[in-house]
Amino acid sequence: MGLDTTLMELTPCKITFNGVDLGGTLDNVVVSVEQMAADLKADQTGETVLDKRVSGLVVKVKTKLTQIKDKSIWIAAFPFAVKHGGPVNYNIEMVNAVGSPYLANSKELILHPQSLTALDLSGDFKFGKALASAVSEIVFGPTEQQGLAVEWTIFPDTSVTPFRFFWYGDPSL
Repeated sequence: MGLDTTLMELTPCKITFNGVDLGGTLDNVVVSVEQMAADLKADQTGETVLDKRVSGLVVKVKTKLTQIKDKSIWIAAFPFAVKHGGPVNYNIEMVNAVGSPYLANSKELILHPQSLTALDLSGDFKFGKALASAVSEIVFGPTEQQGLAVEWTIFPDTSVTPFRFFWYGDPSL
């Protein structure tokens, strides 16, 4: 194939969750995919691994949201956050949502490279079922910008076979 820099990418991305633009990000957006495998062994060969079989897949997206003064972003990103007050002046309560299902609250998450036009979906990552975990730190200090760390759990779409975790590229193709 050779070296072709047109096939390389260097760009931030726009994050949309359930149709809401989540604004700026900090420290990159990271998509991780881990395919798990189980060892196949036989007593006759001791602990020697003879083969492996796929036993699962874990997909996550990690980022840090920068516009933390915009409470509507918190409400959009965290479905278990509770809004109190009026349409303009309100506060957010992070509640202990023990027993609340992740899958039933999951929504569509789209990562769109800013190097592409809005209509060019060729570099998009589209996750049909994603939910943000409130695994966050907000740092107060004189030298670091505040950000809201978000770790998205991606669930498979079990309505199709094989189960689909995400699309990379234009899903209409």
